[in-house]
Amino acid sequence: MESLLKRHTRAWLAPAAVFLASASLTSIVVWQLHQHGLREERARAAELVSDHAYALQRSIERSLSATYALAALVRQGQGEVPAFEAVAGEMLPFYPGVCELALSPGGVVTRVAPLAGNERALGLNQLQDPVQSPEAFLARDSGKLTLAGPLQLVQGGVGAIGRLPVFLDDHTGRPAFWGFTNVVIRFPDILDAAGLPQLLSRGLRYELTRLHPEDRSRLVIARLSPTPLENPVTRSIELPNGTWTLAAAPVAGWGATVGLALPATLAVFFSLLLALMTRLLIELQQHRRNLEQLVAARTAEVRSREADLHRAQSVARLGSWVLDLSRYHAKQPGAWRWSAELSRVYGFDPNQPHLLTQFFRRVHPEERALVAAAWRDLLQGQPRDFDFRICLDHRIRWLRVRAESEVIEGAAGQRLVGTVQDITERKTSEEALRESERRFRLILETISLLGVLLDREGRILLCNDYLLELTGWRREEVLQQDWFSLFLPPENRDEVRRSVFLSSMSRGEVIARFENQIVTRLGERRLVSWNNTLIRDEAGTVIGIAGIGEDITARRSLEEQLRQAQKMEVVGRLAGGIAHDFNNILTAMSLNLELLQTARPAEVPAFAEELKGMTTRATRLTQQLLMFARRQALQVGPLELNTAIVHLASLLRRLLGETITLQVSTHPLPLWIEADGSLIDQAVMNLCLNARDAMPGGGTLSLATAHVAWEAGSTPPHPDARPGNFACLTVTDTGTGMPPEVLQHLFEPFFTTKEVGKGTGLGLASVHGMVHQHRGWIEVASTVGRGSTFRLYFPLRGREGASPRAPSASTSPRGAETVLLVEDEDIVRMVTTSLLRSLGYRVLSAPQAEAALRLWDHHQREIDVLLTDMIMPGGRDGLQLGALLRQSKPDLPIVLMSGYNTQMSIRLPAGVTFLAKPFDSAGLASAIRAALDRPASANADQPPPAPLS
Repeated sequence: MESLLKRHTRAWLAPAAVFLASASLTSIVVWQLHQHGLREERARAAELVSDHAYALQRSIERSLSATYALAALVRQGQGEVPAFEAVAGEMLPFYPGVCELALSPGGVVTRVAPLAGNERALGLNQLQDPVQSPEAFLARDSGKLTLAGPLQLVQGGVGAIGRLPVFLDDHTGRPAFWGFTNVVIRFPDILDAAGLPQLLSRGLRYELTRLHPEDRSRLVIARLSPTPLENPVTRSIELPNGTWTLAAAPVAGWGATVGLALPATLAVFFSLLLALMTRLLIELQQHRRNLEQLVAARTAEVRSREADLHRAQSVARLGSWVLDLSRYHAKQPGAWRWSAELSRVYGFDPNQPHLLTQFFRRVHPEERALVAAAWRDLLQGQPRDFDFRICLDHRIRWLRVRAESEVIEGAAGQRLVGTVQDITERKTSEEALRESERRFRLILETISLLGVLLDREGRILLCNDYLLELTGWRREEVLQQDWFSLFLPPENRDEVRRSVFLSSMSRGEVIARFENQIVTRLGERRLVSWNNTLIRDEAGTVIGIAGIGEDITARRSLEEQLRQAQKMEVVGRLAGGIAHDFNNILTAMSLNLELLQTARPAEVPAFAEELKGMTTRATRLTQQLLMFARRQALQVGPLELNTAIVHLASLLRRLLGETITLQVSTHPLPLWIEADGSLIDQAVMNLCLNARDAMPGGGTLSLATAHVAWEAGSTPPHPDARPGNFACLTVTDTGTGMPPEVLQHLFEPFFTTKEVGKGTGLGLASVHGMVHQHRGWIEVASTVGRGSTFRLYFPLRGREGASPRAPSASTSPRGAETVLLVEDEDIVRMVTTSLLRSLGYRVLSAPQAEAALRLWDHHQREIDVLLTDMIMPGGRDGLQLGALLRQSKPDLPIVLMSGYNTQMSIRLPAGVTFLAKPFDSAGLASAIRAALDRPASANADQPPPAPLS
């Protein structure tokens, strides 16, 4: 390639030399012609500029001569010109460039003509004006005519002022300064009078400047170009008190009219023509030599391709052959041609000639009928693709033949073209694969485990009989179906597909062991423990996943029973502590009641307040018990984190035991978050119980709250962190700690380091999920032998999230409506009736739902609100009673009372207000008033009542 490039370059050397010589000569000629044209163009421009400069000078000098005429009038009248306006009016037509004549005794303009438009000039003291005074003093002191400008005229516009100082003899006969006679020349009037705009019509831009007599600065009087002129021709105009310069240059630039492009183009064209003619002569000589080299190169290329083809056939063990039937039957030489690889496949010497019958003798006896039939099809023009065996040195080899028949163009003949490939190794591998698959199926069908094979899309490629028997499906119903849609529960199929299957496909690393539920054809759910492995092709690409699963439903049920037994042990310990506290409360209440019986009236309020405090303590203990017994997620609401942790601490101390010291440190300010209080309690309890297990010999467990803020632009400490204000809950233990390999999998479902029966692997996973449900995140730090620290972050919501305090009894809202009260406890029903009547309400009471229905039948129109207990005897609870009453009065307000607290997992229908027991009169009054004051539309459209859990 490089030598060809060099030859190509040498072939252009002579034409290039001819072109350069011709171009050089013609360029010199064209350049000389161009320069001559430029000189003529500048000469014409200079002549035009000179003419207009002379005309301008004459126009200005004529205008300035008016000052001498005015001076003569002043001298004639000894400083007075009585008819100045009339005389000036007659003079002005003789001076086309003058717009104003003025008399300035003492330098102050007192008389102007014409007066119209020049009124602002009157009273101008030229000797004191900051702009005009320098040149005014110059005129007075020199006694000569001066021309000042360009400058802004007081009467408006731009122009120049001619001043002639006038001197009159005083009483001593000496000349004294009288003042000025002024001529005002306005631009561009004087320029138009000199014909300067005509330069543009002649293709010239001009610029008129003045050289200041004192600082020698150049002032622009007029300019037709926004940019400075390029190499202009100039002419000076000598005027009183300065020199003006008129400069001009062509609008299109010098040389635009000379026409350099056409001569240069002709010169280049002529030079190229000579070079091409030279190149043509050289090309004719080179063409013959190139043809010879091309033939040699193509011949070498063909031979190289033949060698590559032979090498490729050898690597692929693929031979080719061509049989010309007409020449073969005529026994002409060259009718049968084959490649060297074909001879080696059949075990022949490639350098020796062979007959067609020799190849047929190698065919296995059982395959000769197949080969003969294929041969007949080929002779009839049908293509064939088939496998057969040959016998070679007492060994069986497999061959694949692809062949077709074609008509020889231009001759009444036919030829066969084909390939033969040795596929013995592939056949051996396929047979081994079939045997392996047969053994795998045999094993898969005999074990009592679930076996399934999925492709990259999650479709079922293979499953065993045990899986089909367990789920109730037939094989043809599940093959090629989506595993997740068919077998996984709706609530977690997308999560398992994403976190387990798709994650394994993308990362190339499978979650080897995990547990999940599957659904049978009849809707039964079975818990399966899976052991998975990835399936890869020969290139290592993941093409599917194979899983072996064990049905652990029964085993997990036994484990749950064991965990329940362990929990009951904890409940027993907890109940002992709660019972101890209740005994203390009951003792205090009993003693206070005895004291009340004998107390003086003045002491009753103090004992009553003490009894109220005892009931508050009892209420708190009840709420802790309910929280511990609860199992479902709850509704999110405002939660003050400091208060929640302090209340939980008393329960934790009973669960942790005496060997563990619990320390609680809260932030000095309230930390309000939007959270589910029970989930927060359960998460903290999970972390604390894990910490207890990590400190078998005892230790210290610390709970702390803090306020953390991150600003936008700062580097967050965690991928889920974001700018804002957060409440941080820290749980720290002094236990055994965790190594890094455990931290990597800490929050994975079902991951546990505890012994069988002591942990499910779901505790920390549920904590992690709870924190994320609250739009927060969790951080973990642990050191082996020193302990672990968990930090839980929750977004702060501000103090506006605080639950409103119940109004005091003295401010309890009142009413006059009718309340239907349903409560099975007589004492509670009696006290509640009294409280309601004290608030002004009319009360109809019933001990259970059936009695309430009878009252409803007689007083339906009178009843304004239903106040009912949740759980009552008789088979119908409060929600069901409310639903029955709303069938005849859809907008009936309902207040639901329950011994469970507000954190109980009940989905209340629309228009139902919840009132937790125990309650006081203020809480009762607020609940009743809130239900009655709610708009009727908020009570009407309600879903069916949800069951109590």
